[in-house]
Amino acid sequence: DLDCRVVCGRVVLPGGQLFDGKCTVEVTDGVISSVNLDDSGLGPPNGPIYESPLVVPGFVDIHNHGIGGTDDILDHWTNPDYSLKRLPSWGITSCLASVVFCSTSHSPVLPDKIISSLTPCFGDTKRGAVLEGIHAEGPIINDWGALPKIPTDISLRDFDHLLNSIPRLRMMTISPQLEAKIGYKRLEALLMRNILPALGHDKTAKESDILGAFKTASLHKRRLHITHCFNVSSFHHREPGLVNFGLAAEFPHLDEYAGIQPPTIELVGDLEHM
Repeated sequence: DLDCRVVCGRVVLPGGQLFDGKCTVEVTDGVISSVNLDDSGLGPPNGPIYESPLVVPGFVDIHNHGIGGTDDILDHWTNPDYSLKRLPSWGITSCLASVVFCSTSHSPVLPDKIISSLTPCFGDTKRGAVLEGIHAEGPIINDWGALPKIPTDISLRDFDHLLNSIPRLRMMTISPQLEAKIGYKRLEALLMRNILPALGHDKTAKESDILGAFKTASLHKRRLHITHCFNVSSFHHREPGLVNFGLAAEFPHLDEYAGIQPPTIELVGDLEHM
């Protein structure tokens, strides 16, 4: 409804503050016009009244492989309208299309059918959830998990060519262990293009490999992300892996950790699961 009142038990306010207690959200012409923590002075509603235990801003889904439209999950984003129309029913108002690579004889590529399907949707507000860009899961990954295996040992020149071929690339999952071997040059190429590096798909990355990635990001005053923190990653009390880094609210006061920021991680929209 363009005009309505929502009575809620909890609400997430601007700035991320969670308010516990009865409050009302007024919607006028489809836009939130006021959030009232005290409803004693409210007049009659301009439309229907709804009740909800929790009201939050629209979720931004940065890791979504599509929710259907084809039989093969790898092809879901060849039919983007199927997913974009349905995502708002789960509270998702914008998203990135997470895509994986196929390979030619020597190098990874994104299928043309995916690029051609996604390109007209970028920024379109009339399709449902707004498609903000692409999250490339790979190709520089050490442990494949459920992803198709493709060549990962590509030169920096070929990597730059790959980045040039992907429109609206906003985030790329990359393995710190593989980056450590070449001095984090590909990770730095992402940072130089303002593409968010997301560490992931690396069960054997050493603490030094991961720290090197964080230090590279700190030189650019950037914060890293970790892709599906507990999946295809490791946790150990003496040999920290990506899970250890993802769970840290702050890092140890040790010289090797100086100047780096804890990463962001992916949360499920129920506010309880990672």
